[in-house]
Amino acid sequence: MKFATKLILGTTIIITILFSLGGAIMIRNNFYVSYENLIQQNTKQHILYRYSLESGIRGSLENNKDFSKDVINEYMKKLVSYGKQSDMVGAIWNNELIYSNIDEALIDKEVESYYKGDHTSYLVKEVGNKIYMYLATNIQVSNKNIVLLNIYDITSVFSEREEQNAYYIKWFLVIIFAYVISVIIFTKILTSPIEKLNQISKRIATGNYKERTNIKNSDEIGELSQSFDIMADSIETHIQMLEEDIKKRELFIADFSHELKTPMTSMMGYSKLLMSDDCDKKLQQKYANYIYWECKRLEILSRKLLKLMEIDELPIEMVSVSTEWLKEKTDLMMQPLLENDDIKWINEWEPCFIKGDGQLLLDLLKNLIENGIKASDKELYISIQGKKIGYVYEVSVTDHGCGIEESELDKILNPFYMIDKSRSKIQGSSGLGLSICNKIAGIHNSKLVIISHINKGTRISINLEVENEEDTMY
Repeated sequence: MKFATKLILGTTIIITILFSLGGAIMIRNNFYVSYENLIQQNTKQHILYRYSLESGIRGSLENNKDFSKDVINEYMKKLVSYGKQSDMVGAIWNNELIYSNIDEALIDKEVESYYKGDHTSYLVKEVGNKIYMYLATNIQVSNKNIVLLNIYDITSVFSEREEQNAYYIKWFLVIIFAYVISVIIFTKILTSPIEKLNQISKRIATGNYKERTNIKNSDEIGELSQSFDIMADSIETHIQMLEEDIKKRELFIADFSHELKTPMTSMMGYSKLLMSDDCDKKLQQKYANYIYWECKRLEILSRKLLKLMEIDELPIEMVSVSTEWLKEKTDLMMQPLLENDDIKWINEWEPCFIKGDGQLLLDLLKNLIENGIKASDKELYISIQGKKIGYVYEVSVTDHGCGIEESELDKILNPFYMIDKSRSKIQGSSGLGLSICNKIAGIHNSKLVIISHINKGTRISINLEVENEEDTMY
């Protein structure tokens, strides 16, 4: 539901409720005022009848007349003649209605029970289409009890209330209709800047970052528009900065990969000299081979990293790779560190052949191992485990390092992202390790699965395709 519709509907409901309550209260108060006035008027009239009847009867008795029905009827007729023609009066003596100008239909068992019983109050009763008020009073004369009964037609006050209700409803509907039309027009004017803001935001979302609202209102919508334009300016500037930053990073990686060729050439030259030296031939040969192999691997990795920066998916020839070859190379990779007694190294691989690029997989493992070492302050624990699970081969690297916050897990695969930049700089990190690993995993149609717990360690795994052929390149 649109904002304008909500505004119209909401305000209409509120106004309707308030008007209804206000009208109901006003009509109710008017009714009770009229009703109470009429009750008081009828009560006073009834008291006047009572005193007149009582005075007349007492006067007759003082003139030595006997107390009888005739005396009562005589004075009741006089009262009726002096009063209004619409007044209905009755006199009850010994539970017998001895005089009455009241329609018999107005007296039933309920009325009889009223005037025969406790009639300290009045009775309001609906008879047919009219509403009547009944008043009864006891008159004590010469130890005789007479009940005076008056009936008043009070239908007019109720009819007036119904007329007021009908009148109010008619004008209420007219006012609500006029209000809705006015609110629709006003809402259209009020929300037009918001609609413009919405359209501009959609165009900006499609990439047209130069769009602006340029709404000059001095109200809150104008302030919102100005804030939106400032935000759009900031977004446009930020995107430009990001594009420039991406270009700089791509150039940096290209330069970084290019610069690696110089130390690789030197290391290859030194390795040849070491292999030709006369001292300690066995040890010389061992480390010379390691330096030469490492240089060759870095040279291959450099060429592939350059290609990875040029295209999203580098076409690489996937071959069968022996897991035993990977185990041997990772052992060789860890050989310098294994001389340290403080390290716990586990390297367990289930024999199998997997489909992939051996050099890239080794680089992935090296990056993960280096991350595990950098994450460990005291106890150095690195475990590589490879096992076949169905049609895939899972390779996992586990450390007992400081762990990674859950909020950081979605960010650490981004290039150049470092959780603790000061610590990473001291350790010589560039924030590229995991992003390179993630790209290598993507080339192998897989992804990195990271499970980490603070102060307990991190486990990073990758699932590789099992290769059935055993004519391996590695």
